[in-house]
Amino acid sequence: MMKILLITLSILIPCIILGQTNNKGTFKVRKQKEATETESNSNENANLLETYPANVEIPTFPGGEEALKQFIEDNLIYPAEAKKIGISGTVYVKFAVLKDGSLKDIKITERKNRYLDEEAIRIVKLMPKWNPGKLSGKVADFNETIPIVFKRK
Repeated sequence: MMKILLITLSILIPCIILGQTNNKGTFKVRKQKEATETESNSNENANLLETYPANVEIPTFPGGEEALKQFIEDNLIYPAEAKKIGISGTVYVKFAVLKDGSLKDIKITERKNRYLDEEAIRIVKLMPKWNPGKLSGKVADFNETIPIVFKRK
């Protein structure tokens, strides 16, 4: 039994390591985005794995991750209907950051609940212009996904 486990691991580990690179000049970036909630002041982290070409500067919220977290915390209103029926969870919002930093095509990637989804979209619509991303030194449009956490006390 132990031999089978060792043989399996010796085959899988190199496959996993080699699977992290490719010959297209891209690499994987693990971005840690912190989302916040208004009800309990605790934070949950969501790790999003996105693939970008090596010569990319991704778009950023003005002031960085902490400013984004604070913006969400300051503006999030836990929907009364969601509170009433005891709904909580993380809503992932996808949007395009255009060359001028404005946000467009705001969508929920996975429907959680109508009330939470609507509030998450409202929060993103309130956001100021982002610092646009660059591809090969030129400003470009990018898609971005952020988690917004709703947690009851």
